[in-house]
Amino acid sequence: PDIAWTGLAVSAALLLLLPQVRGALRDGVWILLLVALHGPAVGLAGALLGGPLLTADAALAALVLSLIGAGGAATGNAITAVDGHTLLLVWKCGVLSNLSLALLIWHSGTRFLLGRLPHSALPYAVLVVAIMVLVNALRLAAMAMDPALFDLLHGGSGEQALRLGTMALVAAITALGVRRHVAR
Repeated sequence: PDIAWTGLAVSAALLLLLPQVRGALRDGVWILLLVALHGPAVGLAGALLGGPLLTADAALAALVLSLIGAGGAATGNAITAVDGHTLLLVWKCGVLSNLSLALLIWHSGTRFLLGRLPHSALPYAVLVVAIMVLVNALRLAAMAMDPALFDLLHGGSGEQALRLGTMALVAAITALGVRRHVAR
């Protein structure tokens, strides 16, 4: 798969060099390039910033546990529930991977529907970031709180359903921002 994504990224980059690729086609090729580079870019960010970001994710999830009365504590990139169940966060657990996809959806949708990226759309990007951080903190807190919830949300259909629902929420926020901009 890495070779396929690399080939896709190289192909998109080469297409951007062609003078015939302009307008909406150029925007589409940029999106293709960004999607192809998503995995390597998130991997590089994880290598450079993984420790502090995972520590922040764990602290936020522990805060959620405290706010809902479940108790728990974060130590580094680990979250420990009151019953001793510990969730150790690795890079793919962090918010950055889903956050980057969410921002790509927001940016692509806004640009596609409006043809540009107006300043009035930026508060919706902030809302997308906040939603992604909150959803990830809730997911991590649930997985730290209960081994059964860990099994449900850590893989398979539960994880996919949560991811699909979250991305649908991002698409709805994007559509709301575009609608409000058009109504002005």
